[in-house]
Amino acid sequence: MAKYEITHSCGHVETVQIYGTNVHGERERRAAWLASKPCPECERRAKSEAARAWADEMGLPGLTGSEKQVAWAEDIRSKAVRDAEDALGFDQSRALVASGTLTDEQAARMPLLERALREGASEHADAAWWIDNRLEACPLVIKAVKARIDELFAEEG
Repeated sequence: MAKYEITHSCGHVETVQIYGTNVHGERERRAAWLASKPCPECERRAKSEAARAWADEMGLPGLTGSEKQVAWAEDIRSKAVRDAEDALGFDQSRALVASGTLTDEQAARMPLLERALREGASEHADAAWWIDNRLEACPLVIKAVKARIDELFAEEG
């Protein structure tokens, strides 16, 4: 076990304790690998900013709560919504629309599906809700999207 001063790619310096043998330079390789990455705080910040940018692109509302809660909840929400998109086949539907394989009626419903996804993911703007439900967030989003789809299709007639 040894302590290393690591200067991360972001410029921040951190003292890290690296465990294990160093017979074949394992600790130095780990130290070099850590130095090639941003520090944990910068990595968290970048992940949070990416989740927020994605939410803005999707048209999702900002979350309320403390700064740390919002950062964590944004990440939970973006993962849950992306997993719900995959489970519901949104990427396949988008590809079919782009390729022109769907009928005009089917293609016309795609904006309704997108709206249902956006509204289903927007039901909860409280960061605490996403954190409290993080283990079942994807199924809850899927349930909300399916309910919203049914409502929107009923409205459309």
